[in-house]
Amino acid sequence: VKSLEVLWKSMIDAPSPGFFLRCLRGVFWLFSCLFAAWVTVRNLCYDRGWMRCFVPPVPLVISVGNIVAGGAGKTPVLLWLMKHFQDASSLAVLTRGYRSQAEKLETPLVICQEAGVLPPPAVCGDEPFLIAKKHPKVMIFVGYNRKKACKMAGRSGAQVILLDDAFQHRRLGRDFDLVVVDGRAPFGGGFFLPRGYLRDAPRRLAQAHIIFINRVQNADDFYAVKKELLHYTQSPMVGIRQIPVQWHMLTDKGLLHSSVLHLSGKKVGLFCAIAHPRYFQELIEELGGVVVGEHIFPDHDPLCEDTLRAFAAKCRENGAEWLVCTEKDGVKLREDLLLPLPVGWVEIEVEVVAGHEECAEFFRKAKAKIY
Repeated sequence: VKSLEVLWKSMIDAPSPGFFLRCLRGVFWLFSCLFAAWVTVRNLCYDRGWMRCFVPPVPLVISVGNIVAGGAGKTPVLLWLMKHFQDASSLAVLTRGYRSQAEKLETPLVICQEAGVLPPPAVCGDEPFLIAKKHPKVMIFVGYNRKKACKMAGRSGAQVILLDDAFQHRRLGRDFDLVVVDGRAPFGGGFFLPRGYLRDAPRRLAQAHIIFINRVQNADDFYAVKKELLHYTQSPMVGIRQIPVQWHMLTDKGLLHSSVLHLSGKKVGLFCAIAHPRYFQELIEELGGVVVGEHIFPDHDPLCEDTLRAFAAKCRENGAEWLVCTEKDGVKLREDLLLPLPVGWVEIEVEVVAGHEECAEFFRKAKAKIY
């Protein structure tokens, strides 16, 4: 499965594919046409009211989603939203727990760090585990049956539900659709799955209540992407970027924390299990790190400790002083894990760079639903 995923991404992303990958692109293009047709018919059925949706029994439901398969940056936006709502009311998060054991359960798994010991990421998923660690009071419902999860959240007293990755999950009603778009590749290469990364038509952006354009560094970047999106939607848009705020380091002395964010020319080995590793590598280089080795796991993959030990030993031979990974990967490491090199991961937060008024208006409308 892992090798197939690597081959699939190579087929999509290769700038100069060989004969074999070009043939694969042709075959996958046929399948993408079928997928696009299915998406169009399904959306039409919901738009015309031929397929009904379940309305969750809570005052406010916000969906956080995108139109591409992975890598748009939904999780940092979801965590940022939680900061805005967790103090105002009882908050619940519904997430699928992609590639976890909980994803296959008929009854959603409920996790909350304040209520007890968290199951490991392999059971509940890396993203739900990270959310629970950063927001210990919030109830998180993990599983594919989101209708049942909504009912459970309502019975538990939730006043606000955040639906993770639910723009295409139209069986659930919501008050607001928040869509996150990757400012560097807003349409995922322009092809539907499996030829490209699109899983919904760009014209569906017209149904978003607000669009967050991620990975824009300034207002000029924001307006350039906004101009592209205006061909499909008139929805309010906000430009955001992800900024590092803290280092967490797993050493032989335990887990340490540091607000020093510059790597100052340190040689590092990089590993991660995310959709777009190049974005993380760029961040490490911006912080002054010199990457002397890298190991890329498939997205959401568990981290094999034996593989990490071998990778750390190789990086140390190349002069590396650290291993570095994303925060989502860092939470999957045991605190008593012993590696030939210390491991550091960077915590990031969302910063608004454009569209401040649109952002404030969204929160005003959303919070008005609660009171």
